[in-house]
Amino acid sequence: MSMFFGPQQTQGSSSPSTSTPPYSSDLNLKKVIENFLTDLRLTASETKRKYPNIKELCDASILKIRSIQTNKPVDLAAGIREVSADLIEPFLLAVDLKVARLNQISLQAVQKLITASLISHLAASKVVDMMAVLVDMEALKVLQTLLQLVTTDTIVVKTALQRAIGICTNLTFSKEAVIGNTAEATVKQLVNTIFDRIDEGLVNADGTSKDERHLVFLQDAELFMKELCCNITNEQVQPRTNSDISPMLGVEILENVLQIYHKKLISCQSLMLVIKDHVCKVVLKMISPCTKLKSNSTISEQDFNFGLFVRLFRIVNILISRYTDALIMECEIFLSNLIRGVSVPLLSNPQGTSMRNMFVDAMDRSDIPSIPEGYAVSVAYICVLDIVRSINSIFNEELTPQDEDDNSSSSKLLTFNALQDQSKKLLLHELIASSWLGIMPALCLFLEAGSDQPVVDSVLKAFQSYVRFSGEIDLVSSRNAFIAYLCKACLPSTYTALFLESFDPSNTTQSIASFFSFTEENKNANLQIVAISHGLAIPGRSSPQNVSLTSKNLQCMNALLSVTSEHGASFDTSWSFVLKTLEHFVWILCLKPASGGVLKAAASLGEKTNTVITAVALSEIPDLTMRLSKVFTSTKSLKKEQLDYVISALIGISKSSLQSAAVIKEPSLFGPAKLLETGLVNLFRVDCLWDTLSSHFLELCQNANAYLRCYAADAFTQLVRSALCHHIRSDSPSGDQKLQLDLLNPLSKMCLIHYPDVRLKQLECVHQILQTNGQQLICGWPILLYVVESFDVEPTCDGLVKTAFVSLQLVVSDFLHSLPASSLLQCINSAAKFGNQRAELNISLTAVEILWNISDFIFHNYKNIEADLVKEKMNQAQKVNDYILALFVKLADLCCDERPPVRKSAAQTLFGTINVHSSSMDIKFWHTVVWTVMFTLLTEVSKCYTLACSDVVKKDLLVHHSRDTPEKQWSETVVLCLNGVCKIFVSFKESLFKVQAFEEIWKNLTQELRQFCSLCRNTEVSNAAIKCFQDLVEVLTTVTDDVKLWTPLWAAWVGMGKELLQPSHISTPSAMSKNGNSVFVPSQQFLGIYTNQFVPIFSSLKKVFTKSDLESFGVYITAAVVIPLHSDSTAIFMLASNTDSNGMSPLQNTVTFSNSRIIREKIMQKIVTACRKPLGMKYACSSKSTWKCALAALMKIIITGLPVATQAPNEEYFRDMWPELALCIEEFLFPKTSAPANMSLEEHQSDESYDVQLINLISSEVLPCAKSIPKQFVARIMEILNRGSIHSAANASFLDIDLGKKLREDFARTCFQTLLHFSFSEKKSSSNKVSEESAITRLALEALLTRCSEVLFRFLEDEKKSGKLPLPKPRMVEMAFVLKAITTFLQSLSAVKTRESVDEDIWQKVFDLYPLLLDLTATNASHIHPMVRSVLHEYRPFLSSCSPVSLA
Repeated sequence: MSMFFGPQQTQGSSSPSTSTPPYSSDLNLKKVIENFLTDLRLTASETKRKYPNIKELCDASILKIRSIQTNKPVDLAAGIREVSADLIEPFLLAVDLKVARLNQISLQAVQKLITASLISHLAASKVVDMMAVLVDMEALKVLQTLLQLVTTDTIVVKTALQRAIGICTNLTFSKEAVIGNTAEATVKQLVNTIFDRIDEGLVNADGTSKDERHLVFLQDAELFMKELCCNITNEQVQPRTNSDISPMLGVEILENVLQIYHKKLISCQSLMLVIKDHVCKVVLKMISPCTKLKSNSTISEQDFNFGLFVRLFRIVNILISRYTDALIMECEIFLSNLIRGVSVPLLSNPQGTSMRNMFVDAMDRSDIPSIPEGYAVSVAYICVLDIVRSINSIFNEELTPQDEDDNSSSSKLLTFNALQDQSKKLLLHELIASSWLGIMPALCLFLEAGSDQPVVDSVLKAFQSYVRFSGEIDLVSSRNAFIAYLCKACLPSTYTALFLESFDPSNTTQSIASFFSFTEENKNANLQIVAISHGLAIPGRSSPQNVSLTSKNLQCMNALLSVTSEHGASFDTSWSFVLKTLEHFVWILCLKPASGGVLKAAASLGEKTNTVITAVALSEIPDLTMRLSKVFTSTKSLKKEQLDYVISALIGISKSSLQSAAVIKEPSLFGPAKLLETGLVNLFRVDCLWDTLSSHFLELCQNANAYLRCYAADAFTQLVRSALCHHIRSDSPSGDQKLQLDLLNPLSKMCLIHYPDVRLKQLECVHQILQTNGQQLICGWPILLYVVESFDVEPTCDGLVKTAFVSLQLVVSDFLHSLPASSLLQCINSAAKFGNQRAELNISLTAVEILWNISDFIFHNYKNIEADLVKEKMNQAQKVNDYILALFVKLADLCCDERPPVRKSAAQTLFGTINVHSSSMDIKFWHTVVWTVMFTLLTEVSKCYTLACSDVVKKDLLVHHSRDTPEKQWSETVVLCLNGVCKIFVSFKESLFKVQAFEEIWKNLTQELRQFCSLCRNTEVSNAAIKCFQDLVEVLTTVTDDVKLWTPLWAAWVGMGKELLQPSHISTPSAMSKNGNSVFVPSQQFLGIYTNQFVPIFSSLKKVFTKSDLESFGVYITAAVVIPLHSDSTAIFMLASNTDSNGMSPLQNTVTFSNSRIIREKIMQKIVTACRKPLGMKYACSSKSTWKCALAALMKIIITGLPVATQAPNEEYFRDMWPELALCIEEFLFPKTSAPANMSLEEHQSDESYDVQLINLISSEVLPCAKSIPKQFVARIMEILNRGSIHSAANASFLDIDLGKKLREDFARTCFQTLLHFSFSEKKSSSNKVSEESAITRLALEALLTRCSEVLFRFLEDEKKSGKLPLPKPRMVEMAFVLKAITTFLQSLSAVKTRESVDEDIWQKVFDLYPLLLDLTATNASHIHPMVRSVLHEYRPFLSSCSPVSLA
């Protein structure tokens, strides 16, 4: 037996005993064994004196365990389990002694083995025997041990199991309540364990078991159920198990087994046989006394146990409800007995004669409870619901789920099986037809009177059932009545009239109108109000005032939504008032449509100022909206005819909103929102309903009400996007092209709507379509591009142009390869239209760039586009070149735009495109481009320039004076176009010269240039034109000597002269104007280029030159030379472009000047005087570059003019220049103006570098020439260097916080080095006297050192007087200056090679500073200590080389 009932469990068993034992690990197992050994030792210790035999058994058990641990360490648990019967033998003998201590130890030891699954089948039987001995002394522990023994493993079976259950059942009769209750609970758990062991998968079809061990489990269950039935009826059990159980507990256990394990019982034939032969027999026998009573018979309460019979009836209910298929005859007997007992009271109770549901749960009472008042109504309520349930059960039996196709929803659609007997269908039809007129008034009464939520729920389920019944068997009158009343119950009573209009009771035998008027007289005032709001206006009726929504209305609405979502397939015309109900309901709750038509709670109440939505309603709204969406989601499973009912009803509701929109600012959006949601869930068959939906939405988009119109546009565009996306993602990658066109055509119709908000939604829709499905579009591109280019610039909607343009950008950047070739022209036109729009300048500029991208695409995919045009069967006359030419024409048109930036960008793009892609253009196409694009462009630009206004245009932005009039701005465009055309002719001369009738083209080009040179009275235009003329001459020189081509050039040259160089225009200054109007005179640049072109022209035409030609040449050349220079009235910043490196104009470049004349005119002095003003102003100049340019000019004039000024013959011409130069240098190095406060340290250092450059120039260029320079000038320079040798900021204040960054240390060091450089002489003169220059320098140095000495002395004296108070900040700054100056001086002095090169007086003053510096080391101003140390360190080389005498 142990092989079947060991710890291993059958695979797949659901028994709790299959779980892994809690002591499965080796560590835990060893711990259990050690504890068990401890119990053996304790038992041996307790019995060694009086009961040596028990001690010997204990010792033997210990030895066995030790042997197993030694010999079988791997499978220790199996070894212990094999000898477990012997191991517990000492404890069996110990409990027979009736000693409490030994009983406790024995129970603990056994429980440890049970817990660790170390008990064998034989040992389990002995444990049961042990528990039988201990039951009187340790009842609770016995129950615990038996429960643990049976539930932990499956080793307790058959006789042992029966004995264990018998022990527990006998304890249920204990006088101690704790023991009795515990025993009952233990018995129930043991019974559950018996049936949990049964595995349905191991039961054969004939009821036998596939597993031998599982067969034992079945036998245990059968034996238990037989014994239980005998115990309930006090019959003898064969064989007798000495177990007893009370009838009440036996019936309760039997009920639990039948209820919980009905699936297992039904699957096992042997168990069902026990139920049939024993259980049913016992139950029928026990309930017979009750069902056979007559009305005049009586039974004493002592002979009748109410609780027992309640249990019996519950068992009958279970048998009928769950075992009918297996116990057909028995269930019929039970039903017949119950029916006979309905009219017979169980007791002669004056308070009632019926025992219904409320008494079935009174199982703990032995007497009959009293019947409360109103119980009869409750019974009637239950009976009505039971009728509905009965029909429902029949209905479910006769209906089978319909096969769901790929497009069906998860909702359960039921239909009659074609294989079912039609007579049964007729029976169901008759049942419903004959019952609904009686059931409905009762249900209406219960629904109106009920205030308890469960009661209302039950009634609503009955309504749902009848709606389902009626719809599935096509009983229209019943269906409409139940749906209408359910709709009415969802809304406040003020809406009753709405449904009386919708309902037609003519084909019913009883008027249903009374049902609807019932609530007006029986209004329940106890219902909770969850919302108060204005009712929705009904067309043709006055708008209701405030209406109240109750909690019951919410409950009814949930029921309506549920039945609609599940069984809407049978509603047909009932959809109309269902959807009307939903519209009014969501209006009261202020639900607003969100994305996809789903309704959400409104963030604000808008116009509904008197609306109140309670927390209860708000908490219900999320679930309510989800159910509401489910109604419309379920429409995807409806047939086409049913879906048409839904669409028609929603359109009717939407049209009602159109009527209300005339008087209400925010009408109901329920209709459009749900049309959107319905359309979204039916996209798989959108072709069936698209015409209806699109036409209605377009009608809504034209409404004058902005609120309704905007939502309709948004909803419709969303529907278009979703439909197109679903269509493209269908089985075919490209989908049905016709359907694609049908889906997009309504978008093009929206172009006829002139409301900006609608157009904006339309353009946004196009953009989103491009983003999501642009790659898959095939035939819809013309429609999308039409929508994009059909934008209107509305002042009230700035986003139209931007939104449309973003879509065009997306097309060009991502989808040009996807466009049909025939749509490229449309794309070009769209881009050109954006370029011409005036709303956004940046868009126009970007549109020009788009045209560039399109051209680039066309040229790179020329062959592919040409092949696509052939495939698309376009007109043979339409070729790729036509597209290119159209693009060039559009760019040329943009070159004449009134906005200068657009013109400039278009011109650059046009000529850039031609230049880049010229290699793809054939000779014939070049001919077309030249005449159609280039010459036309020049003509149009010339017209626009001629008509341009010359008045200054005032703008918010600053405009340079060269572009402050339209005429000047157009001149820039003319120059761009001239240069562009000329560059094309120059760059592609080889191709253009091959063009047919090129002579005519060349002649026309030269005449255009002549006109621009002579007729456009603008220097910029004329200069550009003459340069283009020069380029053409150069090109023709390198290509050909053909007289036919050179003759037009000569004609143009002569024509320019006639127009511009007439002697009457330029002979005298008075001739420069006529009648007060200035006469245009060409610039020197123009004249120079014009004159130079004669040579190559003459070289090519000299053989055909005539006398008159030469005379014309003489006249025009003479006029060009005598034109004065002042006619070039150009700005200063433009001089560089009109002069060469020497500052000469092209025409005057050959003229030289005399140096002597420059000297006599004192030009250098004038230049210095001119530079002095900006240098003296320095930081006061309007521009920083001014003084920098002046400084550069001054330094250049010093370098250039100093050699001339120091020459002896020129002294008298430069005498006045030297003081001016010294003053200019001094005012620049020490300006009167302060640097800006916001200057950074880097900027200060940058400005200081200019000062250093000037000092270096003086050191390298001026002072070396001191012998030839006036002494007064040299003295002024020395004073300047002396002043600069002190660290100071330019015009700085001691109180300046940022003074530190303004100290010009590099400048001071440079000044010192310059002074020292020219004061340290290596050689002395023969008279041992320093030179005059060195004497000046020495005096400057002596003054500097004296000043430093005075500052140090005064600082020390003032600090003594101030005590502990610090000196003012200016004194500290001054001291810092002095210390830095001394440091710099000493550093320069240390660079001297010999001491003799420095005057002794200087050395003496340097050494005189040393004691003062030593005194400074004790000053309280600690922050100057580092500087003092730095100065003292500089003395080190001098002290080491001096004698003490010299220091003294």
